[in-house]
Amino acid sequence: MRIKKRNDTEIKKMNQHSGRIEDVDLILNALSSASEGIAIVDENDNLIYLNRAYADIFGFALEELLGINWRDRAGNGTVASAGEELLRATLEKRSTGGQSLEHNGFRNDGSIITVKSRTVLRQDKTGLYKGFISYVNDITELKKTERELLLLKRAVETSGEAIFMTDAAGIFTFINPEFTSLYGYEAEEVIGKSTPLVLRSNLISQEEAERVEIKLKNRESCSGSWINKTRLGQLVNVAFTISPIMDENGQLSGYLAIQRDVTEKVNALEALKNSERLLSDIINSLPEPTFVINKEHQVIIWNKAVEVFTGIKAEDILLKDDYIYSRAIFGKNRPIAADLLLDPDPAYENLYLSFQRYENLVITEINTRIPTKTEDVYVWAIASKLFDAGGNLIGAIQTLRDITGLKKIEQELRLTKEIAEEHNRLKSHFIASMSHELRTPLVGILGFSEILLGETEDEEMHEKVSIIFNSGRRLLQTLNSILDFSKLESNHFEIHKEEVDLPNLMQGIIRMYEPHARQKNLHLSLEINDEYIVTRLDKSILLHALKNLLSNAIKFTSKGEIKASVFKEFGNNGANWVSISIKDTGIGISQENQKFIFEPFRQVSEGFNRKYEGTGLGLTLTKKYVELMDGKITFWSRTGEGTTVKISLPLSPEESLVQKEVPDSENGNSTDSIQCERKRVAPVLFVEDDSVSQTVMKLFLKGLCELETATDGETALKMLTSKQYSAILMDINLEGELDGLETTAALRELPQYKSVPVIAVTAYATPGEKEWILSQGCNYYLTKPFTRLDITGLIKQILEI
Repeated sequence: MRIKKRNDTEIKKMNQHSGRIEDVDLILNALSSASEGIAIVDENDNLIYLNRAYADIFGFALEELLGINWRDRAGNGTVASAGEELLRATLEKRSTGGQSLEHNGFRNDGSIITVKSRTVLRQDKTGLYKGFISYVNDITELKKTERELLLLKRAVETSGEAIFMTDAAGIFTFINPEFTSLYGYEAEEVIGKSTPLVLRSNLISQEEAERVEIKLKNRESCSGSWINKTRLGQLVNVAFTISPIMDENGQLSGYLAIQRDVTEKVNALEALKNSERLLSDIINSLPEPTFVINKEHQVIIWNKAVEVFTGIKAEDILLKDDYIYSRAIFGKNRPIAADLLLDPDPAYENLYLSFQRYENLVITEINTRIPTKTEDVYVWAIASKLFDAGGNLIGAIQTLRDITGLKKIEQELRLTKEIAEEHNRLKSHFIASMSHELRTPLVGILGFSEILLGETEDEEMHEKVSIIFNSGRRLLQTLNSILDFSKLESNHFEIHKEEVDLPNLMQGIIRMYEPHARQKNLHLSLEINDEYIVTRLDKSILLHALKNLLSNAIKFTSKGEIKASVFKEFGNNGANWVSISIKDTGIGISQENQKFIFEPFRQVSEGFNRKYEGTGLGLTLTKKYVELMDGKITFWSRTGEGTTVKISLPLSPEESLVQKEVPDSENGNSTDSIQCERKRVAPVLFVEDDSVSQTVMKLFLKGLCELETATDGETALKMLTSKQYSAILMDINLEGELDGLETTAALRELPQYKSVPVIAVTAYATPGEKEWILSQGCNYYLTKPFTRLDITGLIKQILEI
């Protein structure tokens, strides 16, 4: 090593206490050849000596470092910081032995290295600080190796697999924590012991043991699975890999084993096999013909029921190609429902009577010939896709069902439905005919009896006519009840809601029934707790309901009183009601009979010995009327103490009352008007082929207008062209070439009759007929039989009299 003279002199002066100069030279030569980097720093922080190892560690030439301040050489301060820390620690401890520190250093090329530094103080004989000696070792590779070993150690310790090592004789030398977790042994319990003694169970086959032994003798790695035992004697299924470990001389030094617990997987596979067996057993035991195909369109399950259904054994079908299984259903090879579920083909789908496709299934129906049947059968089938646990499509399952019997029942039901619809049509026709045939003669009965009641002064004759009139009214009431019931049963009953002043309505109906109550010496009263109660409902059907209740109360009460009440009720749930109750002191209803009082045609007394007249429809109709208006009906009754019936209807916000329309007559018939141009003229034409009805009409309208009659449509049209009439009363069921509606259509073609009011006077009162008639050009609708008040009130309104 070449050293500058200046430095040699300084070194020699620095070490004069050491003795001869030859000894110093010897020491310096020894330091220059050392592998450890050595640098000597004086009290002014100048590098006065360094060996080649020191310069090489940091990538400098000796000449570049000698004589410079060691702090400046540090560059960015990393080495300087470490040196400062070492020097400070050494000075604080006053230790000539020095302090050690691992830290980063910077080479001349800017790269970072890891070094280990040790500082030794230099002092003179008096203890004065004269600098220090720095010993440096490059430990970069060592640290890298340590990190790699640490990572490897952590990987082994945190591995999810059991890892252990043995020597060449199979004696444990190392285990990781997962080994302890799997087998329950701590390291001190197994290190130094034989692996077969610790782990092996008696369930490893001799063949498997020999296979592993041969592999290891040949210095080969081997893999497999076997059953080991734990510290507690439990058995675990493990998958293993064993690899030989060779030393630097190529000699076997031991073995590395890696094991993984696969007990759950083995159990899952066994459970899957059991499930597959169970599924196969379940499908085989199904009562319906069922089979399963794979993605290759081969049958893999063909149950006993499908064997019986088709007459084909499973061994003749399983895993066969070319759709051979479809012969059992179609008599030839072709895709069937399960195949079409996997691979759609419209050409084959169209061969089915019905083919419904959904996301993962199809439902089909076909008429075909099955080998086991002597005639064509209807077969219903459902096919569904099959998926494995990972959601992968693996095939399809199909179930067959012979629905021939159901098809026959369906055909019978269809025929029955057609017959029932025809019966309903005939029934409707019969009711319409009955209505017409009964209402028409009632015009004469009620009309003439009403006229006679007003004109007869003889008391005996007046009583007889009154009987005729009341009998006719009873017949009309029965007819109306039957027709209303028919409307309700056929859902043809329409409601027309309007704002109704209930106190005013109740006062009117009570006045109507007071005479009937007086005839039986009954006290009829009305109690109203609020003078202004308005709600939105159908006034007409409410009147029907109230009339039924008041009629029943009077009918079944022989003494005492009948009390009607109108009041508001406010519920806790925000529902507000207006209630109307009818309370009587009549015969009451027994507990046994209360369960059917709302059933049609049922009465408290029935049969030939019944005490009370009626059809038994009153309460049935009342309940339906109330429900049509979103209301409810309740009752209380006790035998001998009377009955209370309460109707509750939704209470709407109070609004201004609407103007009353044409008042309803006593028998409940009403008229509908359509606004039209009206003129105050007297001539009125009545087109009617029934002479009795003509006569009654003339008597009713006597003095109100000039009534002329025509018996058929042709005559009426001739009269209309020769004279201008202010209104036309039109019978609908006219004899001749033109009926009433055809005549109305013809007269509307006449310019002078475009807006003249036409009143339909008809016995047709079945569901839908009123609406139909008004849509054909008529402005008003008057049902036969009608009272004097009905027709006179309407004519006065039209003629503005």
